[in-house]
Amino acid sequence: MNYRIDNRPKLSHEYINSYVSDYDIYSYYIGERFVIGKVFNSPLREDHNPSFGILQNKEGALIYNDLAISDSGNAITFVKAKLGLNTYKQALETIYEDLIVKGMRIPEDTLKSLKTPKKALKKDIGVKRKKIGQTDIDYWDQFGIDTDTLKLFEVDPVQYLIVDDIIMWQYTNDNPIYVYKVYDKIKVYRPYADKKGKWSGNITKNYIFGYKQLPESGDTLIITKSLKDVMCLHKLGYTAISPSSEGVLLPVKCVEEIKKRFSDITVLYDNDIAGIKAAKNMNEKYGFKYTMIKGDQKDLTDYYVANGKNKTVELLRNLLI
Repeated sequence: MNYRIDNRPKLSHEYINSYVSDYDIYSYYIGERFVIGKVFNSPLREDHNPSFGILQNKEGALIYNDLAISDSGNAITFVKAKLGLNTYKQALETIYEDLIVKGMRIPEDTLKSLKTPKKALKKDIGVKRKKIGQTDIDYWDQFGIDTDTLKLFEVDPVQYLIVDDIIMWQYTNDNPIYVYKVYDKIKVYRPYADKKGKWSGNITKNYIFGYKQLPESGDTLIITKSLKDVMCLHKLGYTAISPSSEGVLLPVKCVEEIKKRFSDITVLYDNDIAGIKAAKNMNEKYGFKYTMIKGDQKDLTDYYVANGKNKTVELLRNLLI
């Protein structure tokens, strides 16, 4: 080990961690233990509404996030901010003196007992929205959906999903998150996540995507299987709605209303087994005619990505004859 003339070792984050964990550092300067991933009052400022959390990233480091002011950093930068120090070096020196030289370590707890629960009771769910960025523009543009359409249908990118005060999901460019707002409920969508981690929210089967945006009356109405398809159809000049999920029948009151307002109603679901079954259920229950895309693309947005706007317009004209 290389020592300086004053016998102090060359300080680094790695050296500090050889004695104390990041959890020790945060706990000491916060003044109490905390739960990783749980939102609490910020120790860096006056905070009456809990908006501060500490997360464990893929590399195992604990990163703080002050949600209200979009500030984040590691344990060393936290100490720098907490104590009002001028440099990162000063923060390292302070931690070294307080937790190693003086031996004032907080008793070490294993991270195993402090990890965010894999499952939380979804009693209270909320999101921290973020400004739309290039990642979001690029994602929605592949389906022909622009920012004005996202605004109309109340779709926003999300920095965090919070369930019962626990940060469950965090936005990254590789794994973005979006929230669909339907009246007083939300549905949260991670397009690149695996099936089990793709959806969350508190929306119920009586909520219908696109219903709020419907005109008073019209000729053609398409019932499709997702808000993404609704927005794609909107940009192509068609009016559409979607139930909360493909397997859910529209409420009877909704059906009675749309039959009065639209002269021609068609169900356009996926061409897989689940989609065909759901379309047939709509037909048997309410008498709606149904159609579907033939070929490799199972739904409208997949077809749009593969074939572009003009061919999608042509497809719809043929399907809705």
